[in-house]
Amino acid sequence: MKPQVKYIFSNVPGLEVLSCESDFSFRDHIHNGHVLWVSSSGGERFSLRGYSDILQPGCISIIEPGVVHSNGPFTEKSRHLRSFYLGEELFLHLDRLFTGFGDRILSLPSSIINQKLCWHQTIALHEEIMADAEQIVVEERIIPLFSGLMRSDPSTRFDLAGTGGATKTISRVVEYMHSMLQEKLSLEMLADIAGCTSFHLIRLFKKNMGMTPHAYLTQLRLELARELLIQGRPIADVSLQAGFSDQSHLTRRFKQRYGLTPGFFLR
Repeated sequence: MKPQVKYIFSNVPGLEVLSCESDFSFRDHIHNGHVLWVSSSGGERFSLRGYSDILQPGCISIIEPGVVHSNGPFTEKSRHLRSFYLGEELFLHLDRLFTGFGDRILSLPSSIINQKLCWHQTIALHEEIMADAEQIVVEERIIPLFSGLMRSDPSTRFDLAGTGGATKTISRVVEYMHSMLQEKLSLEMLADIAGCTSFHLIRLFKKNMGMTPHAYLTQLRLELARELLIQGRPIADVSLQAGFSDQSHLTRRFKQRYGLTPGFFLR
């Protein structure tokens, strides 16, 4: 059976797309890069940092790296979610296209943009990538889209900075997690990094990041596993390199997160 959740890599650096026409719900998760997403058929229910809404056709949503969010179909009938995963390489490539330099990363805050022209451009770009269009065709779609997005005023801007004095503390913990993904970590180790008790760390982490330290660590490991699979590493090796106990553990978590097993993702 052909999966209705598809991941496609474009021939433009740092740009990947998702096409989801199933009723799969993406539970609380994060991305290492920005995600730009639209619904071209049916509304998409989503939530992040205590905010929840329905993204309707005609609107574009942008979510920054590391922000915990969830989304699923508002109705199971005629759902088509189209997402773009925007890596740092893409932003440097965009700067080269716009300025000729390629040393600046564009700022895209988490927001909703209600702009029909940009929405239509997003759908057209998505369809070109899904059809494996040439790089020149994709770039000709990218330039007007991102030029329009940078000029548009968001109808909703998510305030993700209001996390109090704990932001730097939790950032230190997250950085440590990134550097120790293959290791077995404990709450006590992370609490030492934060300079607080394990009990206080859980409260601070949930308040700042929207999930517990272990849940966030699992998301980081899944993103690493995904990157390693893209590089062509064997699934059994990936499970260990990303900090999972074995291949079955990775497969179970991977399918819960991405809607596909690692094997289907590679195909």
